[in-house]
Amino acid sequence: MSNNFLCINFAYQSTKNMKYLGPKAAIDVKYKNSTKPLIMHSMKCIDKCFSDATLKHNVVVGFESDKVLKSIDDTSVGYNAVLDHKNTNHGKILKDILLKYDNKHFNGCIINSDISYLLQSPIKINPESNYVFYTKSNTAEAENTCNIDNDKVEYIMYNTTNNYWTGMCFLSNDVIRLIKHINLVYFTDPLFLLEIINKTINSGAKYNGYELTDKDFVYMKNTTLKKTKAV
Repeated sequence: MSNNFLCINFAYQSTKNMKYLGPKAAIDVKYKNSTKPLIMHSMKCIDKCFSDATLKHNVVVGFESDKVLKSIDDTSVGYNAVLDHKNTNHGKILKDILLKYDNKHFNGCIINSDISYLLQSPIKINPESNYVFYTKSNTAEAENTCNIDNDKVEYIMYNTTNNYWTGMCFLSNDVIRLIKHINLVYFTDPLFLLEIINKTINSGAKYNGYELTDKDFVYMKNTTLKKTKAV
């Protein structure tokens, strides 16, 4: 029986040193002989790599949202609009999205907070477990890293190890229930995704580290995207 996953793709902020180019998500990129907006490549790659599941994509838009929405040519993709994208963090966005999350319809949630990672290899997971996807590759521009012991993530923090977080994680329904509870107890609106993950770990949640090697993804660096836009 196929699992159904909600996939949340963050594309609402302007990218550092690239604001003049417009939304990164809407930049046309050539990947495997196909030229599409980066957001479309990102979602299609996730679909292929999580081929054992049926995915429902939601794109979070904010900065120049009209350009991002025009770049999405799949009518099945939903979206969430962030009006104050400069001052809104992951905590507030996830709280609003998870209020409508139905665990009778979905078996878990993929969160993709960096659409620059284009996945290339099949990903096999247990939907009753939780995962943080990381890489030891120095090709990524990641600054947040994972402290991992016996394949379990102890916490995510800025620049402490060489296990670079890809910005992607998978949350089981149990952890989603935990996050909903935490949202009721604490003011989580200002939190970043890594802080939310750390908070659930402190509350007893367990996350498996899922390593992605160089062959498992292509990372679209800002320098690459600038050259692409200039062509």
